This record gives sequence, C-alpha cells and structure tokens, in this order.
Amino acid sequence: MKKIIVFIAGLAVIAFVVAIALDPVEKQDADIDFIEIGYITDRDPSIVNGALYLVYEAPGEPALDAKISFDGSSICRAGGQEEPCVAINQTIMGAYGGKRVFVEGIRRESDILVRNLALDIEADRRFGFIRSVEKNGVNFLVTIDPVEFLSGDEAYRKAAEDTDCGEKDAAECVPSLNNDFYIRNISTSTETYNLLPDADIAIFENPGSPVLVPATSEAFADGFADPDSFMKAYTFRYLLNGSTIVSLQEQYVP
Repeated sequence: MKKIIVFIAGLAVIAFVVAIALDPVEKQDADIDFIEIGYITDRDPSIVNGALYLVYEAPGEPALDAKISFDGSSICRAGGQEEPCVAINQTIMGAYGGKRVFVEGIRRESDILVRNLALDIEADRRFGFIRSVEKNGVNFLVTIDPVEFLSGDEAYRKAAEDTDCGEKDAAECVPSLNNDFYIRNISTSTETYNLLPDADIAIFENPGSPVLVPATSEAFADGFADPDSFMKAYTFRYLLNGSTIVSLQEQYVP
C-alpha cells in the first residue's frame, strides 16, 4: 500500500513539474499585447550591443519609444528570410536600423519582449470576406474567410477547374469573368488576425461605389456590428505583417 501511495505521489510531482515547465511557453504565445509600426534606434552607436528602442506614434500623442529585448522565441524577418533575433543581435541595426519595421511583443515592466520583428515591406497582401470584427483590449480581432481574387487567363483557368464548364465557356458558368475577375473561395475555414487601432482602412463612400473614404478601426468595427452591413458582401484586400492586419481596403468590383 505504501509503495502505491509513493508511486502516486511521484506521478503528482512529475505532473506539477511538467505543468510549470510548459506554462511559460503557452503563456508567451497568448500574451502578445504590443503591436506597433515604427523605427529602431540604438540611441548611442558607440555602445557595443547597447539597448535597442522602437520609436513609434500613437493616435493623438507625440512620438513614443519602447526598449525592445529578444529571447529564443523572438523571430526577425527580412528579405524573405526569418531567423532567431538573438542570432543576429549584433547586426540588427545594420539590417533594420532607420527602416520602417513592424513589431509584435509582450509588455514587461521595463521593456517589450519581441515575438515578431519584420521590415514593413515584408507584409503579406491577401483578399477575403470579413466575417466579424470584435474588440480585444486596445486592438480588434478580425475573422476573415480568405479568397483568391483572380483576373486574366488565370481566372478563366481556375473557373474552368471549379465548374463543369471548359475554359472556353467558363464565363457562362462564372458571369464575373465578363468583367475579367473571378473571386475563388475554396477555403474550408476562417482565419483570425489582430487589427491595429490606427490601421489604414478604406471603405466605400456608398454601397457599391468605387469611391473610397478613410475609416477608423473603431468605426469599422461598429459598422460590422450591424447584421445587415453592406460591407459583408464585398471582399477586402488586406495587408498582413505577422499575425496583424496593418491595412484594409474594400475591393470594388463592376
């Protein structure tokens, strides 16, 4: 009986230790609460491996800065390549200094622990139908049904693949081809991203109008709260950087 009790107690200790070991990793992924675009500076170039800072702007405020730090889970992306930031810590200013960058991280008492750092030009442009926009702290969560927005020969070829019509007669099955576009929606799931509070957003001035007007993230979210919002019927072109949308534009189709 004593052996059984000791064995069970041992299992409990192992489970406790494993839980402690795993918790920080899970927490790191869940706690991203800093998402900004700005410029990296080292303030004093004479100091080797000195502290790095992100200089950025917030709506209605002067320029701000935040000290940034890296660990083994910090990823840096540039030129289509990604690598641990700690591996290039001594050359980060050469690769990213003075350039517009995107930073996702975790706020700490004295700095920001970086999770993703990328040149702004590394952003990923996509299309999709927006299904919902919800408030999430100071940011928003946007759920998107991704699509392909095709034109030209590729549109005809893909339309023929997706229908019973041949490529020559594809326009009979997909009338939008008469206007040289095909919105191809073959995804079986949605994707959710962060939306910056100061993201660059442009929507139709009137439903179906090709004229775009700027909108704040707050107003955009309020518009989607309406179940009959016309914005739900149109695709959006969105710019991704990591897991964050930095710009949205409603897509006009004839």
